[in-house]
Amino acid sequence: MSYVTRLASQLGYADHTGIAYGRTNGIYFNVICAPDGSAVTVRAYIRPLESLTFRDIGRGEGINLPRIDAYAKARSREYPNSGAQADERSVWIALDGKSVPKPSQSAQFIAEFARFLSDQGYVSSCAECPRTRQLIHAAWDSQVLELCDACRDKLGATPVGQFGKNRLLRGILGALGGALIVAVLWALLQPVWLAASLCGLAMAYIAARRDRPSGGWRGRAEAVTVAAVLIVMPFLAVTGGYIFMQYRMLIKQGLNVAFFTLVGSYLTSLFGGGVGALWLRLGVGWLFSALGGVGLVMRRRRNTNVSNPGIHKRI
Repeated sequence: MSYVTRLASQLGYADHTGIAYGRTNGIYFNVICAPDGSAVTVRAYIRPLESLTFRDIGRGEGINLPRIDAYAKARSREYPNSGAQADERSVWIALDGKSVPKPSQSAQFIAEFARFLSDQGYVSSCAECPRTRQLIHAAWDSQVLELCDACRDKLGATPVGQFGKNRLLRGILGALGGALIVAVLWALLQPVWLAASLCGLAMAYIAARRDRPSGGWRGRAEAVTVAAVLIVMPFLAVTGGYIFMQYRMLIKQGLNVAFFTLVGSYLTSLFGGGVGALWLRLGVGWLFSALGGVGLVMRRRRNTNVSNPGIHKRI
């Protein structure tokens, strides 16, 4: 896993061609690590709050580069850097990669830098105009910009990492695929049902991990996806494994039982309030799955508090 990928994961950002991109405390960033690791460039796309009108008054008007440069120099003891620079749409600071070797340190700097910019009255918008809504991410000139549709068309930028139904579907399928692997193991371990229930912990972790690389939405949609998987997949694993175990036992006793007829019988009894042993197994399985899910939430919240106390905002 590359430096940028690890950093993106800690910040809750996406990454594209070696660029971590996303928002912290309302400020949009691109972060790039030099191939030799000598520098980590943190680029913030900002404009003064008062410039958020639909009049073309110039993005750079009102940005106080000397003050931002003074901030960079003041933090150079903890985060060695070469000072602040700017162009027509962004301000950036290059951290000394050798002195800031860990992604968590860069993430901490980004959180602090975002708070500083926000406190100074800066906001992020479309990279070309003051629009703040209905923005998409698009690759242009070795950057990943936030752009409105009109500005994207004007620049001819290529959309990347768009959040839509297809991406959400890929995330759901990724989470289901990862959980399905654990579900099969869970079903096979049914004879040792308490040990099998421990698969719920693994299922929570794998479902969440597979949701992100597959393109799932972070935040509310990701939580709903993982929660749904942790309800449905343990049910399938426990009931399927339990019924198969009962089927094998009946076959060994010399009884001629149709498997699918047995499935229908057990499901009817289950939802009719019967099969207490199966309900017990389901309850324990869901408990371990819930514990795994809660553990993931607590760990992410702890990592967020340590490495990125800023507030991630999604456009």
